[in-house]
Amino acid sequence: MNALGIDIGGTAVKAALLGADGRVQLGASKAYSRPDRDSLHAAIAQAVGRLEASPADVVGLCVPGRRSRDGRCVELAVNAPGLEGEPFEHIVLRAVGRAVPFGVFGDAEAATADAAMDHPDRQRVLGIAVGTGIGVSLLVDGAPAGLAGSGVGHLGQIDVGPMEPDHPAGLVGPDGGRDSAEAYLGVPALQRRFGADFADRLADMPADDPAIRTLVRLIRIGLAVYTPDLVLVLGGIGLALAPRAQAIDQAVRQDLTRVAPAGWRLAFGTCRHHAARGAARLAATAAKAQVLESNF
Repeated sequence: MNALGIDIGGTAVKAALLGADGRVQLGASKAYSRPDRDSLHAAIAQAVGRLEASPADVVGLCVPGRRSRDGRCVELAVNAPGLEGEPFEHIVLRAVGRAVPFGVFGDAEAATADAAMDHPDRQRVLGIAVGTGIGVSLLVDGAPAGLAGSGVGHLGQIDVGPMEPDHPAGLVGPDGGRDSAEAYLGVPALQRRFGADFADRLADMPADDPAIRTLVRLIRIGLAVYTPDLVLVLGGIGLALAPRAQAIDQAVRQDLTRVAPAGWRLAFGTCRHHAARGAARLAATAAKAQVLESNF
């Protein structure tokens, strides 16, 4: 079975093809900002087009934003408005040229599923995906856990309190929430502070910087609420912050609640294609269990 994963992110589309022979191919589009529908489809075509021609038997579609009540489309995508209102089956049809079984997954869910494979000894894994926005996913014994049949909440929208001394009243995030985590951490927040070259600042960012303090607070909240034995920091921003792993770990552990599991560990992602690969893996697993449909 050839499984294609398509990760529609806030700044680019990434694709991963997991071949029946075990081969893995990766592709990505050029960067974009708040793409409309046509731009988004062009980016998907570009990412998939970088893979060697091989028919996909199943597709895992990784999307950001809030899904519609009937689950057939995204109704709100702040950073990728071109997604809004288009049925998922139409996106898949245009991407691969024919109707195939597919599943739809959150970016944090898919990235966590892929990155957790490097830590098979961990039973409860919390993934915090930091890219354009901030997503969260919880795996319990390898399976995604949820609240009321959905995800485990919107960690990026949690109020983390004023973090920048120059803004004592706090900042408003892309979602419209004052002092949400995404007001301080994520691509828009970092671009606002540092400009287009913000990525160059992250590897040497001091531990008391508002962005790192925000991540530390999110990890501490995650440990108290979800009690994972492994926390994975994923996404493009997560990768860029990996050199600060020791400082972040120390800040999280300082006076940490005893509710946090003994022996918990912090780790960072290693690949920008975690979500695309994870979406392909999840779709392939669901297809084998015969829980996917051509019209999801």
